[in-house]
Amino acid sequence: MDFDQLLLPSVIDNGTHMIKAGFGGDDSPRAVFPTVVGRSRTPRFMVGMEQKDSYVGDEALSKCGILRYNYPIENGIVLNWDDVEKIWHHTFYNELRVSPEEHPVLLTESIFNPKANREKTTEIMFETFNTPAMYLVSDQLLSLHASGRQTGAVVKMGHYGCSCCNIIDDKIDQSTRASFKIGGDGLTNLLKDLLQAKGYNFTTTAEKEILRDMVEKMCYVCEDFDKEINKLSELNSSIKKEYELPDGQTVYLDQERFLTTELFFKTKEEILKLTKYKKETIELIIKEKPLKKTKKKEKEKEKENINENINENINEKVKEYPSLPEMLFESIRNCSTGIKTDLYENIVITGGSSMFQGIKERMASELSSFWAESPPTIKIIAPEERKYLAWIGGSIMTSLSTMKNKWMTKDEYDEIGPTFINVKCNHFL
Repeated sequence: MDFDQLLLPSVIDNGTHMIKAGFGGDDSPRAVFPTVVGRSRTPRFMVGMEQKDSYVGDEALSKCGILRYNYPIENGIVLNWDDVEKIWHHTFYNELRVSPEEHPVLLTESIFNPKANREKTTEIMFETFNTPAMYLVSDQLLSLHASGRQTGAVVKMGHYGCSCCNIIDDKIDQSTRASFKIGGDGLTNLLKDLLQAKGYNFTTTAEKEILRDMVEKMCYVCEDFDKEINKLSELNSSIKKEYELPDGQTVYLDQERFLTTELFFKTKEEILKLTKYKKETIELIIKEKPLKKTKKKEKEKEKENINENINENINEKVKEYPSLPEMLFESIRNCSTGIKTDLYENIVITGGSSMFQGIKERMASELSSFWAESPPTIKIIAPEERKYLAWIGGSIMTSLSTMKNKWMTKDEYDEIGPTFINVKCNHFL
C-alpha cells in the first residue's frame, strides 16, 4: 500500500466519558465530545421535532429530559457495539468531516481490552467504514510517548476508575497492570452527597453535569489533610468559595473542595469520620442507596459483561486496591525486572481526572510514606496537557516515518482476518 497517496491519519481516543478526535501531526484534538448515545424515552414527545433514531454527544445531552442515555464504554471496555459504531460514525462524518475510506485511523484502547474486543473493532473499521489501514494501541503507552519516554509507570485517571501499568522499552508488563475503582464519576457522586448533607439537592441529569463542572472548577487535592482541616477554623479561610448555579443561586463550598478528591486516598467512611459532620449525617451519606429492580438487574448484567470481557483477556483476576498510591506502589513492586528505580523516577499521570491542583505533590508524598526510611527518588510527571495526553501521543506516533510499517492494512485484513490485529498491534512483554 502506498501511504503517500493517503490523506492524514485520523486519531481517535476512545474515552469512557469523552471522545477525543483529530488528525496525526496536530498539537491537540479538533473534536472533544461526550461518549453518549441518546434515544427517545417515548416517541410521542418527539412529535413536531426533527426525528432521528438516536443522538450522539453534545446534541444528545442538549435534549435532557426527552432522551434516555447510554454510555457504551465503561472503564475503557466497549459494552454496546451498536452505540459505539454510531459514535465512530458521528466522529468521522460530523466532527472530523472526513470519508473514513480515505484516511488510516489510529484508535486507543484500554490495557485490559480483551482480544475479542480488539478483533470486533478491527472488523467494524474495515467492514463498516472501509478504512485503508488501522492501528490499535494502549492509551497509557501513548501517554508515555507523549511525555518523551519509553520506560515508566503510567497512571491513568479516568471517569469510572483509574489504572496503572509499567512500560519497559515501549512494552507493557502485563503482570503490573492494576486498577482502582474510583474515578471522576465517583468524585461527582461524593460531592453530591456532601452538598446534600448541607441542604442542597441535585437529582437530574442536567444537575449532575453541574456537579461535574463544580468538581473540575472548585475541587483540589490537599498535600496534608490534617493541616487543611485546621484551616477551616480560620475566619477568612481561602478554602471557602462560592459557585453560581445557572439559575443565579449560589452554592457555598469549604471542606467539600478537598474532601471530594480525598476519595483517591481514603475510603468514603474514613473521610467522613475525620470531618465535622454529625454521626447521623455520616451514616446517611455512606448508606448504600437501593437501586430500582430493573436498574439493579441492568447494572449487574453490565458488571458481568465487563468481568467476562476482562477475564477473557487475562488469566488472573484484576486486583482492586484501597487507594490510588497503593495501587501504583504495588504495581511497581510487582515489576519483574530490575528497573524499579527508573520507574519511580518516571511516573506519568494522565487522564481527565488527573487535572486537580496538588495531585502531583500528594502522590509523591503518599508514595514516599510507604518507606519507613530512605525512600527512592520519586518523580511525578504531570504535563499541563495531560487531559489529552493519550491523543497527543497518537498524533505524534502517526506522524513518524516508522509508522508506515506498523499499520494493519485492508489487504492484510482481507487475507488473514481480524485476528491479525493481535499480531500487528502487540504491545505486551
